[in-house]
Amino acid sequence: MSCPIGSDDQFGPRVISQCRPFDFTLLFEDAIFAILPAGLFLVLAAFRATVLIRGPVKVTSHRLATWKLIALAHLLVFHIVQLAFQVQTSLLHTKASLAASLLQVFAVAIAVLLSWLEDQRSVRPADLMILYFFISSVLALPRTRTLWILSPIVHTQAILWTLVTVTTFLVLCLESIHKTQTVRLAYRESSKESTSSFWVRSFFIWVIPLFRTGFSTILSVHDMPDVDRSLQGDSAKERLQIAWAKSEAN
Repeated sequence: MSCPIGSDDQFGPRVISQCRPFDFTLLFEDAIFAILPAGLFLVLAAFRATVLIRGPVKVTSHRLATWKLIALAHLLVFHIVQLAFQVQTSLLHTKASLAASLLQVFAVAIAVLLSWLEDQRSVRPADLMILYFFISSVLALPRTRTLWILSPIVHTQAILWTLVTVTTFLVLCLESIHKTQTVRLAYRESSKESTSSFWVRSFFIWVIPLFRTGFSTILSVHDMPDVDRSLQGDSAKERLQIAWAKSEAN
């Protein structure tokens, strides 16, 4: 039994079994897996970029930023080529297909600028970039599966989208790399937590050395990791003195 016309242009989420066994509709993938994360990223990236532009340069090297830009440039090219082939393939057309592809292209283009700003003006890996490309790499897998199921009709598009998925994951890995050794001395924090990536903070990986030391020997005060500068005694003393002076003035 052939696939009814317009089956993939339904929101779904599941396409009818005559088209593909247990798969999303293309419209659902375009709307939820492409438009939603890309649109949210563009909004958040605009706010984040305005904050970073006002900040000073905090690193001494461009090497990591260059590798990130190379990977993002390849990803942008793959998205543009994928868009060109998708426009020519009526099988992949939905009410949201063009908007989804264009938003993804714009998101990667903005990510190029944001990646450079985050690398040069932040002491830690970019949380927003990491979250977006992690979500994008996961959500790219269903579309990859769909295109390979539709192959050989869309064999070229399946190969291109596989390259998009792999490159997205590569960008995620590069964005997660620490840059502690290249941070200027004036901006180096004593606390590992303040310079750790999203993954290190989320899974508390930064405390593993402390656990290892505690497992092998008796812990002392000197074994404890340094806390953030804002939580240290000098900073707390300054805030307390300011609050006390205000209370006396009143």
